[in-house]
Amino acid sequence: MKELEQLCECAQKSVLELFSKDPHDIGDTASLPADGGVCLIYEEEEVIYVGKAGNLRRRIKEHLSGEKADTVSAFRRSLHQRNGTPFGLEMREWVLTRCRLAYLSVSDADMRALVETLAIAWRRTAALLNK
Repeated sequence: MKELEQLCECAQKSVLELFSKDPHDIGDTASLPADGGVCLIYEEEEVIYVGKAGNLRRRIKEHLSGEKADTVSAFRRSLHQRNGTPFGLEMREWVLTRCRLAYLSVSDADMRALVETLAIAWRRTAALLNK
């Protein structure tokens, strides 16, 4: 039981740390680590997406891809459903001009999943694209 309490406490601290980070330009993928982590995507001042990845740099590049709907990320699919923004270059431009990113490196896959779940639960609003 003590181990579970420690795990939950660590995950809670990670969520608070993630939400305390200043978001930056989502298009600056070169500055992102190629390591695992959890990210927040903001539209203006509001979190619209919480995600996790084994390689943050690659995952954000996928979110920014100009590719068509058959290879679309969950973020882009949800954004399309909410806004009707067409897939491809128009969506890429929308994301690059309106969104910012904050992230926290989290190496352990189980901890990433827990941090993502807690962050979604904590910030569940109508604006959040996560289901």
